[in-house]
Amino acid sequence: MFSSLAAKLAFPFIAVVLPLAGGAFLGPRVKMRDQLGKRLVFFALVFCYPVVTFLAGWRVTITWELVWLPVAGMAISLAGLAIGWAMSKLHAWPQGAPARGAYILATGLNNMGSTGGALLCFALLGEEGFAQATVLVFHWQFLIYLVCFPLARHWSAAHQRLSIKGEIAEAFRDPRLLPLVGLALGLALNMAGVERPRMLGGMSAIGVAIAASTAAFGVGLSIRAEKFGDYKHLYSSQFVAKFALLPALCVGISHVIAMSPMARNIILIQASCPQAFYAVFLAHFFDLDHHQANSMFIVNSILYVVLILPVLVAFI
Repeated sequence: MFSSLAAKLAFPFIAVVLPLAGGAFLGPRVKMRDQLGKRLVFFALVFCYPVVTFLAGWRVTITWELVWLPVAGMAISLAGLAIGWAMSKLHAWPQGAPARGAYILATGLNNMGSTGGALLCFALLGEEGFAQATVLVFHWQFLIYLVCFPLARHWSAAHQRLSIKGEIAEAFRDPRLLPLVGLALGLALNMAGVERPRMLGGMSAIGVAIAASTAAFGVGLSIRAEKFGDYKHLYSSQFVAKFALLPALCVGISHVIAMSPMARNIILIQASCPQAFYAVFLAHFFDLDHHQANSMFIVNSILYVVLILPVLVAFI
C-alpha cells in the first residue's frame, strides 16, 4: 500500500511542488521575476497544454455523461464563490471592497486545471480521468469573463469597463483558450473513429509533466514570503470553505444524481482543489489586494499538499 501511495504522490510532487518551491527559492535572485513568471505560465498554457489536451481528447471514452461535466464544473465554481461571499462576512475589511473582493475570489475559485485538479486526476485516474477533468473545466472561460470579471470590476477602485459583448469577444480571442481548442480537435478525431497511434500514448505523461512544471516554476517566481503574516486571520476560514464546505456540498449532490464512480471521483478531486492562481491574476488586473491574494494562494496550496492531498490519494 505504501509503495502505491508513494507512486501516486510522486507525480504531482515532482511536476508541481518541486518546481513551485524552486521558483520561490530563485525568485529573489532573478531580475524582473514577475514578468518572467507570467511568460513561463503563458508558454505552458499556449504551447504545452494544447498538445496534452489534444492527445487526451483523442483517447477519452465518449459518453453522454461528458455533456454534464462542464455543468458540474460551473456549479462547483458558483457554489465556491457563494461560500466565499458568505465566509467574507466573518471578517472586518478596513481596506474595503478591494480586500474583500480578493478574499471572495481566492476562496471561491479552485485550481481545477492542468496544474491542479486535472493533474491530480491524471495521477490518480489515468488519461481517461485527465480528459474528463479537462472537459469539466470547459466552463472556465465563461466563468472568468462573464462572472468573475464583472465581480472584480465591481470591487475594484480602478474600473476598466467593457461591454458584455466586448468581454465575450475578448474571451474567445484569448490564446489561453488553446488548451480547449486542442481538446475539441482531439474529441473530433475520437468521434470520427480515427484511432490514436500507440506511439503517442507515452507523450501525454511527458507533456503533462513539462507543462505543469513550467507553469508551477513561473508561479513560484512571484512568491513573496514576507507578506504571509499580514493575512493570517484569513487562512482558517478559507481552509474551511475550500476543504470542508464545498467538497461536502458537491459530493452530497453527486450521490443524489446518477453518476459513474469516475465522475464522482473527478468531482471530489475538483471540489477539493486549492485556490486557483487566476484569483491572483484577477487581483492584479483589477487593482484588488494582490498581496493578500498571493499570500492566500501560497498558504492554501501548502495546506492542501500537506493535509488534503494525502487523504485524496489514500481514498481514491
